[in-house]
Amino acid sequence: MDRPTLPQAVAAVAVFVRDRVIGSARQAAMVIVGAAASFPPTSESRARLIRQMHASGLLTDEHVRRARELRQAETDASGAPR
Repeated sequence: MDRPTLPQAVAAVAVFVRDRVIGSARQAAMVIVGAAASFPPTSESRARLIRQMHASGLLTDEHVRRARELRQAETDASGAPR
């Protein structure tokens, strides 16, 4: 096994640090959004929050699909949106 050169080692450390910072930032953003998610007073406000989260990359397409399914289930159960 060859030892990495100095530039390779620096690049590897930079990738490691970048991945850790991005992961931490994503977790912090999700905590903040999760804390705020219960406060929108109307369904329009909640929808805007979900759109903003999706646009910022905090929600994946899978998250959006599940949110739509839950919304549909709420509408079906009550006859009217909450």
